[in-house]
Amino acid sequence: MDTTPLTGRHGSPWTDADYELLARSVREGCTLPEIERRLDRTATAMGPRLRRMMPVDQRKAPLELVLPALSERLQDPDYDWRAMMLQDTPVVRPPDIVLSGIEGLDDQDLVELAFHLLKTEDPPPRLADRLVREAQSRAHVIARLHRKVEALLVFRGAEEETAAYRAGPWINAARARPAYDDVARPGPSAASWYGGPWGLSGRGDDGRQYSSAGAWEDDDPPRGTGSGYSSPGESPY
Repeated sequence: MDTTPLTGRHGSPWTDADYELLARSVREGCTLPEIERRLDRTATAMGPRLRRMMPVDQRKAPLELVLPALSERLQDPDYDWRAMMLQDTPVVRPPDIVLSGIEGLDDQDLVELAFHLLKTEDPPPRLADRLVREAQSRAHVIARLHRKVEALLVFRGAEEETAAYRAGPWINAARARPAYDDVARPGPSAASWYGGPWGLSGRGDDGRQYSSAGAWEDDDPPRGTGSGYSSPGESPY
């Protein structure tokens, strides 16, 4: 048995004579090692070319199945293996992911819809919660929404620094209000938040007084941002 390594033609270009010899060897029923010796090429180099001689829908078959199937096809004198090699394997694209609902809104529409909903006196809690959450999942969108709220607060008389501080809690207030999640949690009531975006003051749902500066005036202020408020000195983000 000849065990001479196949290195003589490694890396050399394939010629038309090589393809002719490959097709003839397969037609004659040669085994893969025999074809390797005939062409002085490895199975690794021949595998893709043998597959391209097959119909497009059969090119992914294992090489050990390709060889006998191709040999059978080549017995037909009308089988044009050259034409087969010229047919490109179609690229299968995964279906486009089409988002619908709030997740399908483009950035500009999401900013505008969230902003106008937040300005209403009593926005639908479930819709407001979903819009704000979606905006916060897109960093550039929540930044734009924050700037629009700041501009509104300044327009209504707030100082720029104050507007920058209040914009975050005002936006966060739309998330997970008790009317939506049925959980009684301390925090500003809807009337306190939505009675006017820069005049935020009043009593929270637990009876404590909430000031327009964003701080609880009673002792033991609740902490966290789940209800859209911050403890004194904390950033709203």
